Amino acid sequence: MAEAISDVSAENSAVPWYRQPTWQVCAALLLTLVLLIGNYMVGRARGNALPEAVSQLQPPQQVLDGGPVGIKVPNTSPLNPGAPRVVVYQDYQDPASRQVELVLSDALNSLASRGEIVLEYHTMTFLDRDKVDGSSQRAAVAAACADIQGAYAAYHHLLFVGQSGTGFTEDQLRNEFATTAGLNGADLAAFQACYDNRRTETFVRTVAARALADDVSATPMYLIDGEPFDPTTLKLTGERVSEASLRAAITAMKNPDDETEGTADEQA
Repeated sequence: MAEAISDVSAENSAVPWYRQPTWQVCAALLLTLVLLIGNYMVGRARGNALPEAVSQLQPPQQVLDGGPVGIKVPNTSPLNPGAPRVVVYQDYQDPASRQVELVLSDALNSLASRGEIVLEYHTMTFLDRDKVDGSSQRAAVAAACADIQGAYAAYHHLLFVGQSGTGFTEDQLRNEFATTAGLNGADLAAFQACYDNRRTETFVRTVAARALADDVSATPMYLIDGEPFDPTTLKLTGERVSEASLRAAITAMKNPDDETEGTADEQA
């Protein structure tokens, strides 16, 4: 029996493909179709299927500087003249980013909402390492989709509150964080469609690449008008930093001479 099979294979190999037995051609076509469907399903599972067919969206609060660089927290009051620009580089899987976020976010958001500062978040995804569609990437995509629905600040904060060290589940990103951030009904459905189709992925990848190009090598990194700001100067103890303390720290950094003069006066 083994010789018969070998003989048939040898005989068929000398015949042009279009004269091969019909069952062989059908089998080859069926195998190709199965492989294509399999690749498509794997791509869907990774959120990368047919990216060229999915139109990309830009968050309404995106910050542009020769291209997208981050998302701005909107000011609900008019911006003060000369308001400092506070830039936060972060990764949603970074424990250190979480630690600072949990104690500074209330004060930062309060100052931003009143127009005392311009607050921007530039999100990186380097903690995904070489993972395709890893937790940092998916979280950043979800946060950008939340911005489209007007829920960026709340969703962004919940990502850090829910950080576990083992990544984010799809249920957390699609449902739990979104509903807790206040999305429901049509807004929730729109958010989920945006997230499921990774419609902010190009934005997220561009922002992360720009941060790396700007030599940001660690998170969190805080800049005030382009100058590094060390949050530990606020004596972080795990308690939330007050708005007054943060305002004083920013003022001291922007006006170091005033602080020096004040100290000299006190000594006199």
